[in-house]
Amino acid sequence: NIDVWASRYWHCAKTHVEITEVIRAKHNITELWLPILGDMFTLQKANRRGAIRNSTDVNARMVFMAASGHVQIIRFFLQYFDTIYIDCIFGNESRIQDEFAFDPPYDSYDYQLYMVLSIALAEEVRLGRVKFNIPMSSQLVVNRMGWNWLLTHGHEIKSHMSIPAYGIARDMAIQHSKRRARKDRPNQIDFDCRISGHLHQDIKISKHWVCPALIGPNTWAHNAFGGDVEAGQLSFFLHEKHCGPLYLNPIDVYSAKGHPLELMQENQFPEAVHRFDDKLPSGLPA
Repeated sequence: NIDVWASRYWHCAKTHVEITEVIRAKHNITELWLPILGDMFTLQKANRRGAIRNSTDVNARMVFMAASGHVQIIRFFLQYFDTIYIDCIFGNESRIQDEFAFDPPYDSYDYQLYMVLSIALAEEVRLGRVKFNIPMSSQLVVNRMGWNWLLTHGHEIKSHMSIPAYGIARDMAIQHSKRRARKDRPNQIDFDCRISGHLHQDIKISKHWVCPALIGPNTWAHNAFGGDVEAGQLSFFLHEKHCGPLYLNPIDVYSAKGHPLELMQENQFPEAVHRFDDKLPSGLPA
């Protein structure tokens, strides 16, 4: 439910800051990269599990409650970082339409959450302290510390020979081949590293990092990975001289309890919105 999500999110944020303070003894760290990889919600009628769900609340209401938690976490991070880059992509489980082959991909509760966040943090955006990237796509290539990162939700990855790990490696090759073949197109950028979610598991294959989920395993992850799946997130650091994460730390949040977040209802949330007349930040599709 929403309180479990808030407790785990808060534990992740605190732990990341604690790790950052240790690493600052040797490195000057002023910026935070927060890629949000989708599936923050799920439709109950499709009997799917999601990162945020309470059977007594409808999805639209949950958008505001989740956004209020995100805003407080981001402002907590702003006490320790000068600038926060937030790249947002959409998952498959948060789609509004029940059909799997949904079109367009941004017809989802993920997209609604991201846009509400960009409005609520409009003042921080205006000051240049928060930089949103909200593309009309479930894939995105961004440049962070001089390296191109492909962000995907992960639902496009299919098992190969019934083995998930083979499917991850195979999809990496497909993504590289497709983008190199279409390099003349401005939205087909090749990449150095990749990060995705969806599989509810901490996996590293070549230059592809798969992140675990705050909710922990779903039924598929239990079956595919033998049940050895933890609830958590990845904390890592980037350097311009190194391709890929440094000081990679999986954060286990399964037993996290308690949080100081005030999860507002939809009739309270407009009080936290600074300005509605700001131009909304947007990004380009991958």
